[in-house]
Amino acid sequence: MRTLIVFVACALGAAQAQIYFITGSVTSEKLTTTFGSSLYYAGENGSVRLVEGLVEESAGTSWIGISHDARKAVLVARGAQPVIVVVDFDSARVSKRCPVPAAPGMTLAAQWIAGIPNDGAYYLQYLAGLGSNPGLLRGMSLDASVPCDASFAARRREDLRFTATHGKTGLADLGSSDQYEVRFGMDGRLMAALPREEVPLDLRVPKMFLEDFAHPQAVMVANNRQAFAVYAMDVDPQTRQPKRQDLIGCLKSSGRCTSVPLFLHSFLWSRGFENYIAIKEAEPRKPPPPVNKDATFSERITTPGAMGALVDARMDATRWSFGLTLLFNTETGQVHKVLGQNADSEILLIQNGTVYYRGVDAIHEGAITADGVKYKRTLAKADVIQNAHWAFSSR
Repeated sequence: MRTLIVFVACALGAAQAQIYFITGSVTSEKLTTTFGSSLYYAGENGSVRLVEGLVEESAGTSWIGISHDARKAVLVARGAQPVIVVVDFDSARVSKRCPVPAAPGMTLAAQWIAGIPNDGAYYLQYLAGLGSNPGLLRGMSLDASVPCDASFAARRREDLRFTATHGKTGLADLGSSDQYEVRFGMDGRLMAALPREEVPLDLRVPKMFLEDFAHPQAVMVANNRQAFAVYAMDVDPQTRQPKRQDLIGCLKSSGRCTSVPLFLHSFLWSRGFENYIAIKEAEPRKPPPPVNKDATFSERITTPGAMGALVDARMDATRWSFGLTLLFNTETGQVHKVLGQNADSEILLIQNGTVYYRGVDAIHEGAITADGVKYKRTLAKADVIQNAHWAFSSR
């Protein structure tokens, strides 16, 4: 099984920006095969051509992150000395490649993209100390004009306030994630829960949302300039199972928060776009039924794509059963459905009221209405799109 990171662009008209789509999967414990990465372009007629290679298949990636605020995507290529690959949204090209300096006595615990005021865009790594070594927050400047040997430096813990958490992408062990654990302070303030320490964030959840939580635990599933969302659960101390689960979304401009009950383990596949949170219905299979009996799984890919992993095989192998893709508006509290969708689908981008979403091996454009996300047109259809998990627009 092989996957390439693919950026597919569709021109929306002479006066409009181009839309780029990203496909790919990280190599995790469950996916031991490494995957290559490439940048592709699709013209107005849907044709796809290679722009440039990003990561060799023999290396693969260990993390893929995206920030629409910083207008960057970051890929971490695996290897004895990992390499950071930076994709700039405005040029839709690789703008920087830097080998990662070694950090003896430390282990990588978390990583993010951050837009730090007065300093610019950074790739941040939280390196947990081993033994008596203290932890370190290390940053790499994503500015293409800064040479690699001058890009890495220790950063202040306060920089974590500016991280752009996008959430969990893909389905069935495909894609990537930058979600992280948080804790609630006495006043509802959120604290990033890092190994051996907590870092206060400039985010608060009104205490009224936690009044019925005896033992609250939380995960930051999305955080951008417009909104943030926290998955909160009340955990039974005896069984360690959640008794209640809510997704709390807050609009930053007003401080207004709303919540929706989560669909079992759906928080695992939640991600943020502007003031929206995309939620994928998911639940464990007990016992695992054949995927083709899922009511919404009407179309399946049964042959490997020319440049992508066989998603169908991953859907059969996973212990999860997937349903609808939902869109939670943190400003209004409304929940919209993506209409006429397949279970193997996900939202890739929301921009100016338009939703770009993947359905199996096609990228569709939809409009947000009171009744749900309605299909408008298909932008592209190709085997490589079955692994598309991100999208962005150029300027």
